[in-house]
Amino acid sequence: MTDESCIDCMNPSNEVCDGKDNDCDGMVDEGCPSKIL
Repeated sequence: MTDESCIDCMNPSNEVCDGKDNDCDGMVDEGCPSKIL
């Protein structure tokens, strides 16, 4: 699954913990602490 904001991504940004693939590498929120329910 890919984030729609990364289609034709020209300027990927640093990953932040927001549920989106900010750096357009196909992974969401990598490096962020996982939530424990």
